[in-house]
Amino acid sequence: MRLQSFPVPTVLLLRHLLLPPLLLIGLCSGTSFPSNINIGGLFPTGSHEYEVFRFALAQHQDVPKLVPQVDMVDTGSSFAMTYAFCSQFSKGVYAIMGLYDRRTVNMLMSFCGSLHVCFVTPSFPVHTNNQFVLQLRPQLQEPLMALLDHFYWTRFVYMYSSDSGEQRSVKHLSDVFTHT
Repeated sequence: MRLQSFPVPTVLLLRHLLLPPLLLIGLCSGTSFPSNINIGGLFPTGSHEYEVFRFALAQHQDVPKLVPQVDMVDTGSSFAMTYAFCSQFSKGVYAIMGLYDRRTVNMLMSFCGSLHVCFVTPSFPVHTNNQFVLQLRPQLQEPLMALLDHFYWTRFVYMYSSDSGEQRSVKHLSDVFTHT
């Protein structure tokens, strides 16, 4: 294979001929970016997470404008969650923020993976390789195990703030005690 070298004027000529059309294409494609971005929300009726979601979007009303598309839904009902997720998808949301229940988590992960829609949630963490589900809460089992092992603790207190916290703590504690 033989490499050709062009004289400097040819390179400059190509740069001057190709650069303006490329810049024009770049400017034209930049104008196609939407001025409004739909952000979905799936929340239980009366949840404080919905209020936090509204507050966060109100704080970031720059261009492009974030437009909330929120559905209040029974997170434990697979039918209600499926209907709400499909409704969000039909509105053209770029991502969905919200909560899920243990009964609906697999359905949501399946939809997110199939439709390539990001789901951001503060709900309990589940083990998944789904790249479209962003869990804001960390798994607690490994840190609890590490603390017990490191300090040789035989007793500890686990505090929680709600019934869902109690359900999670019972599961985590049963996992911890089956490993010790």
